[in-house]
Amino acid sequence: MMAEIEEQLGEQEVTHAFVPVGVGSFAQAVTTHFRQQGSSTRVIAVEPDTAACLWKSLKCGRSTAIRTVPTIMAGLDCGTVSTSAWPILSKGLYASMTISDFEAHSAAIYLTSLGISAGPCSGSTIAALRRLSPEDKNRLEIDSNSIIVLPCTEGWREYDVPLDVAVEDPIELTEILKDIDAAKPVLCYMAAWLEHRDVKVHWIESIEDGLSLTGIMHGTAFTKTVMFNGDLDTATLTGCENDLLLSESADGKSCKAAAAMIALLKS
Repeated sequence: MMAEIEEQLGEQEVTHAFVPVGVGSFAQAVTTHFRQQGSSTRVIAVEPDTAACLWKSLKCGRSTAIRTVPTIMAGLDCGTVSTSAWPILSKGLYASMTISDFEAHSAAIYLTSLGISAGPCSGSTIAALRRLSPEDKNRLEIDSNSIIVLPCTEGWREYDVPLDVAVEDPIELTEILKDIDAAKPVLCYMAAWLEHRDVKVHWIESIEDGLSLTGIMHGTAFTKTVMFNGDLDTATLTGCENDLLLSESADGKSCKAAAAMIALLKS
């Protein structure tokens, strides 16, 4: 693939290469190629929010194994960075970022509309590029003159269309949760929602209580600890005259609680 890129570009030099990361072997090859002596190409790693083993390893300064949440980017659903790739990626990457399943899905649909057969793993790189803010582009020195490589590593395939985890409106978020009809998918959605906002997620399993998760946001030594303890199990509303989850009557506590959680995360 690198030889094909060089052949197509000729004398033009790649300024940026966005590369999808699973265990990191492909990213290792791309980084090794573009970081040859004299090259100024900036290599940016892209991972799913819920399987960001490289991103989290870079953040803590050492290779770290993580528990992943299922992602439609199946080729990138890896919880440990390759031992041979880690030394090269930790020193050779210019930046690292994560994206949601919904962003990868939207990018794959976009590429398909252009006549490019692309699955969600291939959509990950263009999703990352589309997510960059003007400030991000300035930091990465991306402008109208940049020559950016977005490797297409997967053709189109069938997969379950993901839910959008960028939702912050409390009513819309409650509607999404209400329509998920099993406890584990609810947990997976909430884990993805938290990971999308860089909130540390811990899974807790026990024979008696089943599966639970906690989301932790670290403050300072001088701040108090606030805990939101919500039941994410599912229950039927059969026999209820109104939609209790979104009722505008009475006190509307459900929406207020969701709004309070979102306000805390934003702060």
